[in-house]
Amino acid sequence: MAVSRRHLFKSAITLAGTVGLGSLTTRSLAADSGAPAPTVAQQNAFYQDQPKGQQRCSLCAHFVAPSSCHVVMGTISPNGWCRLFAPNSQ
Repeated sequence: MAVSRRHLFKSAITLAGTVGLGSLTTRSLAADSGAPAPTVAQQNAFYQDQPKGQQRCSLCAHFVAPSSCHVVMGTISPNGWCRLFAPNSQ
């Protein structure tokens, strides 16, 4: 299967942006659980409170029910979406 240049550039830009977001954030530990606190602001993750096609926060590996995320700060809608979406393996 041939990959178009447009698709290749889009993928490279998305990857570079995700890596850039990760390097700009600071890590801290949550006081009560010892788990890493979310480190990316909703604006930087391009969070929206509606799904993007079939992708939604409730189907993401980072989502923590009922309304939070391992990587994005703030209240997260189960029907939301952001650029850091990673399909849940279950």
